[in-house]
Amino acid sequence: MAKQGSTGMNDAGLYVRFNGMQAKGAEESMEEFSSYFKWGKAEKILDVGCGPGDVTSNILRSYIPDDAKLIGGDISREMVEYATSNFKSDQIMYRILDIENVSWETELEKSYHKIFSFYCFHWIQNQKLAVKNLFRLLKPDGQLFLVFLSKSAVFELYKHLKKNPNWAPYMQDVDNYISIYHNSLDPAEEFKQLLVNHGFTDVKVINQWKSYHFDSLDQLTEAILAVNPFIKRIPEDLLPAYKDDIEKFARQNITQKDGRVETKYRLIVACAAK
Repeated sequence: MAKQGSTGMNDAGLYVRFNGMQAKGAEESMEEFSSYFKWGKAEKILDVGCGPGDVTSNILRSYIPDDAKLIGGDISREMVEYATSNFKSDQIMYRILDIENVSWETELEKSYHKIFSFYCFHWIQNQKLAVKNLFRLLKPDGQLFLVFLSKSAVFELYKHLKKNPNWAPYMQDVDNYISIYHNSLDPAEEFKQLLVNHGFTDVKVINQWKSYHFDSLDQLTEAILAVNPFIKRIPEDLLPAYKDDIEKFARQNITQKDGRVETKYRLIVACAAK
């Protein structure tokens, strides 16, 4: 979703319009691993980094029992307000949550039967602390399911733009927005060891290459802009040039066929229990 939720997402409505890749990936992962989950009565479920709430409501909701309560948590107040306005229901609520800095005076340990997170954890730099907090939030015998990017052309784009003297002043913290697993030869094994070291059991982590087809280069560019964490820093008079450089990089690094645009990326998919 975004910088643990959404520092990287500037416009909730825009993100909902152009997050087809993330939504498709979340649904495919839930379908593939649906038999893994063991459901009890009246479970309490957390979705970490829920962003604008559409995936929580439209996808995750369809895989949980009707008597379960689902809480979407995101670091961005804007995203939480959008999700509450558009996707809140009797079964689903949304709240502010920073998984790297959990307010334990308000968060009860061992609160959740299951914790999910889709396309969020690649934004998190302090993976150890985040995993430690996930473990504390889970009830005994609770289950964890995470899906996030480990390698993406978007991360290469950020590094490329940082080298441009026009954009470097606005992207000094670029490493904070690139997955720490981007250059790893086996990110699944690295993340598996992290989970095991923090007490998780029944751990299964895989590397999974995926591809997604956009209808046009313009659609791909808009999808990139929807999650760009630097766009608000760029002076308005420089925005057209910044967007042109993004489109130029995209054009040089994608495959086009029959007018459609393909992008490939690598995921970490992780299941674990407490």
